[in-house]
Order: sequence, then C-alpha cells, then structure tokens
Amino acid sequence: MKLVGDPIAPTDYGLVVLKKNEALLGEINHGLRELKSNGTYAKIERKWFGEYIYPSAPRLKELLSYVVAGLVITAAVLLLILWWNFTLKRELKKRLDAYKKTLDELARRDRLQSLGQLVAGIAHEIRNPITSILSYSQALPFKYDNKEYREFFTMHVTEEVMRLNRIVTELLDFAREKPPEKTLFKLEEPVRAVALFFHNLFEERRIVVQLDVPDSAYVWADAQQFKQVLINLIRNAIDAMPGGGTLRIAAQERQPFVILEIEDTGEGIDADDLPKIFEPFFTKKAGGVGLGLSICYQLVRDNRGEIEVTSEKGAGTRIELKLPSQMEEEEHA
Repeated sequence: MKLVGDPIAPTDYGLVVLKKNEALLGEINHGLRELKSNGTYAKIERKWFGEYIYPSAPRLKELLSYVVAGLVITAAVLLLILWWNFTLKRELKKRLDAYKKTLDELARRDRLQSLGQLVAGIAHEIRNPITSILSYSQALPFKYDNKEYREFFTMHVTEEVMRLNRIVTELLDFAREKPPEKTLFKLEEPVRAVALFFHNLFEERRIVVQLDVPDSAYVWADAQQFKQVLINLIRNAIDAMPGGGTLRIAAQERQPFVILEIEDTGEGIDADDLPKIFEPFFTKKAGGVGLGLSICYQLVRDNRGEIEVTSEKGAGTRIELKLPSQMEEEEHA
C-alpha cells in the first residue's frame, strides 16, 4: 500500500502500565529507542502502515530544519571567510605601508648619497682649475716684468677659465629638466651631419668611418637632443682611438624601435669600470669632467629609449641605442 499526502485523522497514542510496573515501562521505552535508532521501527511502519510516496508535513519540516541548519552553517562559514579576508587585507595594508615607508627611507638615503657624490665631484672638478688660477695669480706680482710668464699666465689662465666654463655648462645640461620636443625624423640625416662635423678630426686621427644607416629608418625623438647624444658618443670613440682605427655606425629597424650601433676599435673599458660609466663625474680621461655619458643616459631615457654599452679592454667598445620609431599611444592622447 502506497500513501499519498498526509495521514488522515492522526491520533496520539501511548503505552500504559500499572504503577507497580514502572520498570517495565522503562524497558519498553528503551526498546523503542533502539528500534528507532537502528531503523527497524521505520521498516515495521512501512510494512504495516504503508509507504509515503510524497513528503508529508512532518518530513517537510524535518527537511526544512536540515536546510535551515545548512544555511546557518554556510552563513557562519561565509562570515568567517569575510572576517578572515578583512583581517588579511588590514594586515596586508599595514605591511604595504611599512614597505612603502622603508622604500621611501631607502630612496631618501640614496638621494642623499647621490647628492654627496655629486657635490664631491663638483668640488673636485672645480678645485683643480681654481687652484691653478690661484697659483698663477699669486706668482704674477713677482714675475710681472717677465714677458714669457705674462704670456704663459694669459694662455693658461684662459684655458682654466674655459675649463671652468665647460664644467658649469655640462652641469647645467645635466641638471636641466627640459622636456624633449619630439618629432619624427629620418635617422640618416643627423648621423651624416654629425659625421661631417667630425670629418677633419677623423682624418687627423686616421679613423676610418663606416656608415650603414638605411634611408627608411625613422626615429620619434627630440632631434637636437639626439644630436647631442651622438656627438658625445662619437667624441668618446675618437678619444679611445688616439692611434687611429675604425668607427662603425649602423642602424637596423626592429619595429616599433630602431637600433643604432656605434662601435669602435679603441682601447676599450675595464670590466671593473663598465658598471660606473653612467655615474656623474666618473671618468678616466685626463681633464675630463665625467658628465658626458651621464647626460647621454638621461637624454636617451627622456626620449623613451635605452642605451647599452659592451666593451673589452684592448678590443674596443660597442654602444647600442634603442629608440622608438613611432609615436606612442599616450602621446597621441
């Protein structure tokens, strides 16, 4: 027999025993609990009273209680996760703040250290010509009647003053934060113009120049700043080849960049000095200021480019400039 729906006219029932048989009632209740716990009671009920094929109200209530309990547990777990997530975010924020504070402190120390190096370099570079001028000036009253000394004084003091002026000019170029005025120009034109500028010096130093710049290569940068970079790099290459050699300037397109290579067969750079070449006032050249490559690095970076130097002592130096060949999206906007 299959039962559909709820029972009709259900009636509560119970077991009755004499008062003197309370122990029997306990045994009966214990037996019923055992039957219900091991499922025998439900089997007897299905066999003699039929099986419900639709959930009845009591069963629905039981099912609903399970659902509610599940929802409560789920809600509790979600609240725990949210609380844990909030705690983690708060801890992460605290650690990020501490990390940023540490970075700011390190950056401040680095700026102070760089400033100290900069000031020391400026003092060293300016002290030398000032010392020379002071020495010549102190001796002038005693040797004023000496024509040769007056000529010597005029020539050397003028040279030292020009040296001071060059140092100040390079310092201003290094410190000036002039935004680049970018245009799209043909790379070949400034390269040939700068090569022509050094033509006489090339012949004097017996330097063979090889130019291999395609006519189709264009660069998106400040043309004047690019010329300044090129002049500094070629001047360094010439100084590295006092006995003559070969200077190769070549370019190739790797969209969206143009790669310009400047390679000489000069003296090369020591491996220990190579990591320092872009530092202000680092130089191994007599009478050099040590700002040329620092300025080149700054100008190249300002024009969204990259500069890389590879060298081997006694085997020459190779400089690679990577420059954008087209306007970037943010510059369009």
